[in-house]
Amino acid sequence: MTRTTLRHALLLATAATGASLGYVNTADAASPAVLQLAAGVGGPKQQNGGAGNEQADVTIIEKGGKQYAVTVFMSSDVEKGNWQCKCTSAVMDPVLGPIVVADQKQLTNNGGNRPCNHPRIASDGGELAVWGYGTNETNGNTRSYVQGINEMCELTTDRVRITENNNQNEGAIDIAYMEGGAKGWFTAGYLSTANNNIDAVYAVGVLGETDGTTTTVSKKWHTKVVAPSNVGRPAIVEAGPDRAFFSAAKGNDRPPPEGVECALLNSVTGEVLHKQVIAKSDPANNVYFNQPTIAKIGTNLFAVQVLESNGLGKKNNTKGSNTSHLYAFKVTETLFSQEAHIKNVGKYPTHSAICGSSYGETGDLAVAVVGASPTGLGQPSMQLVKWNVAAFKVDDQADNWTMGFYGDSGLIANLYGANPNTQGRDFLRCKGSVKNPGFGVQNGYMPEVETFILAPHSGNIPGEPKNAQFLSFVPGKVAKAVVPDAPKEQPKYGAPPNTDPQNPGTDTPDPQPDPDQPSDPSDPDINVSAPRAAACSVPSGSSSNGSLAFLALGIGALLAARRRK
Repeated sequence: MTRTTLRHALLLATAATGASLGYVNTADAASPAVLQLAAGVGGPKQQNGGAGNEQADVTIIEKGGKQYAVTVFMSSDVEKGNWQCKCTSAVMDPVLGPIVVADQKQLTNNGGNRPCNHPRIASDGGELAVWGYGTNETNGNTRSYVQGINEMCELTTDRVRITENNNQNEGAIDIAYMEGGAKGWFTAGYLSTANNNIDAVYAVGVLGETDGTTTTVSKKWHTKVVAPSNVGRPAIVEAGPDRAFFSAAKGNDRPPPEGVECALLNSVTGEVLHKQVIAKSDPANNVYFNQPTIAKIGTNLFAVQVLESNGLGKKNNTKGSNTSHLYAFKVTETLFSQEAHIKNVGKYPTHSAICGSSYGETGDLAVAVVGASPTGLGQPSMQLVKWNVAAFKVDDQADNWTMGFYGDSGLIANLYGANPNTQGRDFLRCKGSVKNPGFGVQNGYMPEVETFILAPHSGNIPGEPKNAQFLSFVPGKVAKAVVPDAPKEQPKYGAPPNTDPQNPGTDTPDPQPDPDQPSDPSDPDINVSAPRAAACSVPSGSSSNGSLAFLALGIGALLAARRRK
């Protein structure tokens, strides 16, 4: 038994002991399910060798009464180029949970030293989905494109260029579907930069149409929103019928000397209805605001997270300090009114991001703050922040979820990117309020979880050279109160529900291990394709006898490991 395996055994044993001795409340324990999408391999361990997997984004596509979690990501496990973009789709089965149906399908085969960067994906919640990315294959400057995609990771249209200046690097796109208004409209955004006086952040209107057989995607409008901007990677969410809420860093330097600006747009015409700086930098006192991410938490109410730095790590690998700020703004066409502000939410502020989701027994909208260590050490986490009338409410025990086994928001991307030891990072994302088809289903998958928060992330598995890709399913809205428990592995081809101890005849057979899935390289005794019963559902209750038995197993594992040494 390796040190890693032993650590897992003791972690689970400790959790079980705490439950049996009353160290947690009487609510049932719930575990995020972690689905591995790709192994941590691909490319040389050198500059431009690629991080293995990084910069993932996820959306939901529904077709034929089935729901698919479709994830796009950068992968350096390719034959052409430093890396390309890939896609994995998992159908959300009501009994077995997520089942991979399209596995690491390569979407691009581009040239250049940035063949496919910053992939993003969005859908209308039905069959219409659009993904986008940037590439510098044409003339060495990055251009950004959008393209139709379906539930099986198949491209449904030719790519459409949304950028316009051949002499600028135009990438770092974001894209969001505009719900509730005119049908088929997406708002995209990108950064246009060449370290000159025309650097800016643009918004683009994208119209998608599909009849279930034929899909079209077209660019309809193009608007400059934030200027000047040297590092303004945009963030976009729907803001009501035919409205988009847009945010990016402002200022013609890195870190941004002006701060973070937000804008309200007409998503059909591209008109900027109102914009204002919501977090103002103060260079004279080494205060810089950057890296906004946004989430909708109510009607005309939005959460905006920005990261404050002191600028001392400017253009080097000795990073300055980072403090996260979470704001709430009431948004109108004449004013963005600050309603609340808190600091230092979440375990890993550096490179963290937010999304909105239904959460808890009431299903009220909350803010999910996702983060992973920039050094690659420690497990990724998700802190849920509740909104209570006019204030944020943070409980870093009851609402903090360890959402995966391994997390890295910077180390491997820095080492094997374009600028080793200078620049390089991952970009975390999440998607909330995703329906669980197993909710309320007898013997269903996590039947007491009504919605999930999906959180793609990468991390380095011991024994692998680079970062693997994962997708976590974190409980959102639930039928009754739960407390966060350790994450569980979700087998690639589904996990059957737990046997009901009062009715053992209701259990279903275990799925067969995938012969192509390798064993855990850090422990030859463990095959990661083997199904874990604990990964299947939220327990209906806890048993002291069962917990103590689990503790005995953990202690036995420890003693056995010592004897083997």
